[in-house]
Amino acid sequence: MPNKKRILKSESFLSRFFRKPGEEFRVGILWEDYLKSDALKEYSLPQTFTEDKQVVPSAKGGATKANQKGKEVRKQPEEKKTRVVHISYINKHGTHVEFDRDFNSYVRVLLHKYNMHFTFKTNEHRQQVVVSPPLTFTNEQGTNMMNTHAINLFLEVFGEFEVFDAALNPAIPFNKRYEYDFLPKGTLVRGDTEKINDVIDSVRNYVKDPQESEAFAKRLFTITEYKPDLQGRGPAGFFGYIVLGFKNRGIVILESMYKGDATYVFDERDYEKTIVKSKQEILDNKLHLERFIHYDNWEEKIRTYLASFGVKDEDDEGVAGDEDATPVTA
Repeated sequence: MPNKKRILKSESFLSRFFRKPGEEFRVGILWEDYLKSDALKEYSLPQTFTEDKQVVPSAKGGATKANQKGKEVRKQPEEKKTRVVHISYINKHGTHVEFDRDFNSYVRVLLHKYNMHFTFKTNEHRQQVVVSPPLTFTNEQGTNMMNTHAINLFLEVFGEFEVFDAALNPAIPFNKRYEYDFLPKGTLVRGDTEKINDVIDSVRNYVKDPQESEAFAKRLFTITEYKPDLQGRGPAGFFGYIVLGFKNRGIVILESMYKGDATYVFDERDYEKTIVKSKQEILDNKLHLERFIHYDNWEEKIRTYLASFGVKDEDDEGVAGDEDATPVTA
């Protein structure tokens, strides 16, 4: 998760990971990603994995300091207190000066002090992970505050995080990892002289609009109804493209959470060589099979396209074309 060190509200973001109210989850990071961090020594974190080990990161930045020392805020409604300070000194003329001065300051109260630890665990798939204590996704202010704090701890120390379910499985079980970004920022060329930055993939921050995040969830649910056998991501995690592959259809789909972007479809045989190119190069040279812009008719178009392969997976239920299917809602 590049260039993002802190979030203000967890609730709008967690909805993208499809957490339902009351559902338990944890914030964390995979062990292999943990080891890549250059900050382990700085935060007094171990470099060997010990099952069930718990460690509190050293207080270095804003989140880790608040974790150990607590975070104070102004009392509401605001209230000031007066502190009397006795001042005594000798001025430049050799005269002894002595008096009392009143200093007014806002009364501050302790907002939270979690002293949250990182726990080393192994899930049922033998994945080693480093996670927060169990958390709950609710609409309550206190719970959301704790969730936000947990996320900011991982962002400060590692610069990224994942969301894990109660069984410590990633919210979306990626089974392939890539070390490069997909569809990196390119250049749009007009004529021989005019060059402007590619604006298609320029926004790399959190999407704060709940409607937009819900739309992303719906798109992802729609695609995964067709049972992809490959789920991958690059180093940008959810802030880049997500790879969903279908060997039985011979295609790979790249999906983005961002409004106004598009869903790209590539040939499964050589997609890894193609998706490292810029979007404009892909579009100019028609290196993609299909491209579905995130318009209102996106779902209809993607379903028609995926159904056109005439493929029916084993135990496939709830896929377009099945008249008795029960639709999946995001």
